[in-house]
Amino acid sequence: MPGGRPLRILMMTTSYPPAPGVPSGPFVHRLAARLVAAGHTVDVLAPHAPGAIPRLTDGVRSHFFRYAPARLERLAYGPGMVYNLAADRRRLALLPPFTAAFALAAYRLARGADVVHGHWLPAGLIARCTRRPSITTVHGSDLVLAARVPSLVRLALGSGPVVAVSAEMRQELERLAPRLSIRVIPPGGVELPARPYAESIPGRVLFVGRLVDVKGVDTLLGAWPAIRAAHADAELDIVGDGPMASLVRGDGVRALGRVEPARIGELYAAASVVVIPSRRDSFSLACLEAMATARPVVATPVGDMADRVRDGLDGRVVRPGDPAALAAAVLEVLGDRGRAAQMGEAARRRVEERYSWDAIVADTLAAYREAIGPTR
Repeated sequence: MPGGRPLRILMMTTSYPPAPGVPSGPFVHRLAARLVAAGHTVDVLAPHAPGAIPRLTDGVRSHFFRYAPARLERLAYGPGMVYNLAADRRRLALLPPFTAAFALAAYRLARGADVVHGHWLPAGLIARCTRRPSITTVHGSDLVLAARVPSLVRLALGSGPVVAVSAEMRQELERLAPRLSIRVIPPGGVELPARPYAESIPGRVLFVGRLVDVKGVDTLLGAWPAIRAAHADAELDIVGDGPMASLVRGDGVRALGRVEPARIGELYAAASVVVIPSRRDSFSLACLEAMATARPVVATPVGDMADRVRDGLDGRVVRPGDPAALAAAVLEVLGDRGRAAQMGEAARRRVEERYSWDAIVADTLAAYREAIGPTR
């Protein structure tokens, strides 16, 4: 096999689809499935959630650990552990049994693994405790809390190797833990839809993401009255759920909630513009999927989007938290369909060149082999 023998990989994560079609940490499964397709063996360990059962999907075997009675297992999933803890401080009492159950299940599964890959800092810390070669991917939301306690970052990550999902994230990690060995690897590629694409609907605007503060859906909704006033036929589809769902209302606004993955492609294809108004976002899958569908994006220069989206070429780039600037950029794209199509095609070419699954799998395997070292 190119790059060495097949590996036995244990992935650990605090967010993973508990059942097929549930969009919780789907990029973890996509990476695992690609590694299996490349000839490796992958098991995934994640917290239990309603409906979760161990299964074999796309060659990936999943395992779910219990840490409380079913009615109390509310620490993971949804908007994420940081947000779940902030929403209800009583959930702090679940941290000790959660950690103990996670560590015990990880220890048992890791005994046959060549490398343990933790997604997010909590899983990374437990991965290190398995006493197997390990790496950690830091996705960004975990650093919001950990940045207040840099010693926690250093404890969880050790000396690396560590994967950051964007160049901006690498810089933040270097500031918190200067001696780390850090690689920048996107958390996933994208399935490139076959051409030709469905014709976009004039005036159709799309947002896809969790309805939480960092995703900036409130900025988009603040900009919407100006967009609607200047473009009477404009319609806004919002895909996702979360604590800010009650804000999703207004003329021409459709709250679609969670949408089956098979339908997401249809929504991207129908959109004239996809808006990603994040205040903080280490890696935006919605931006990548929109660009792969040859749709122009209006995005903020945060996380990977600061490197990926070129203002005026692939779409428009605006300041986070600025409804007026966001409205002006969206109206500019809606007002010139010819230029919008050119930006969409440029976006598609950029994704084809820089975000292939072959490159991501190769880079991930290189990180694994660095962790394993030459003697194993």
